[in-house]
Amino acid sequence: MELLRQVTAEHSAAAACRLERSETSVEQTNYQRLVLELQDTAAKLPVEAATVKLIHAGLFAGSGSESAGFGSTEAADAVAEMCDGFRALEPSTEGLLLIGTFISEFLHVRPFASGNLRTALLIAVWLLNRSGYSACRYVSLERILERMDQEFRAAMTQAALDSRSSSFDIMPWWSCWLELILISYRALSTRSEALSGRRGVKTNMVLTVIGSLQTDFSIRQLQQLAPECGIELIRKILKEQKAAGKLRCIGRGPNALWRKKKMRRTGIV
Repeated sequence: MELLRQVTAEHSAAAACRLERSETSVEQTNYQRLVLELQDTAAKLPVEAATVKLIHAGLFAGSGSESAGFGSTEAADAVAEMCDGFRALEPSTEGLLLIGTFISEFLHVRPFASGNLRTALLIAVWLLNRSGYSACRYVSLERILERMDQEFRAAMTQAALDSRSSSFDIMPWWSCWLELILISYRALSTRSEALSGRRGVKTNMVLTVIGSLQTDFSIRQLQQLAPECGIELIRKILKEQKAAGKLRCIGRGPNALWRKKKMRRTGIV
């Protein structure tokens, strides 16, 4: 499962950079590192403005565009107020709704000059793990967001508006936020079933791993990512996928690489 966690963090970083249209490899590497660090230290980090600032600074470390901190005193005060409210409500409020509200308010405040969306996603990873919602360790929330429909996009846009306006309705955001979490747990359930070793499920596990990879891969990599599946099964699946026109082999021998053929995409992008 640790390898799956590592791969998920890599996919999350790539998706987050695409969502915010960042092409800086250093920032992508930083995001991947932060995802893993926030998962490991979630319970130890205090919900304070200083932690939010630290996460943002870590995202831009060494990129040539280091964070200058909060954009204004008002922004810093707003984040501090959000953190105070979170701590005060945490003992008596449903965790998912509290975290979702925090993310909504953060997107409204936009306390930094850049990187607010990625910082919000990293905060979500941190707070979800802190509250015991661990699906995002093995399922990329960022990749789910890439596939979201127009309603979800509209809810994210609305969350960035003035949440203190009398006309603001947080229910659409809560609905989409909870749907995001539900999708992640459904995906985790599917992967857990694949790990159970039931007949036919190991094949699905290999196919799921192949589907998650974004670069060329080897049989050895598939063995590492799906250790429950034997090499003969993996070879059989690769042969079937090649015959179906979904994969092609590059090179020869045990180190040969496999590449997914681009398929026409339909439905939600």
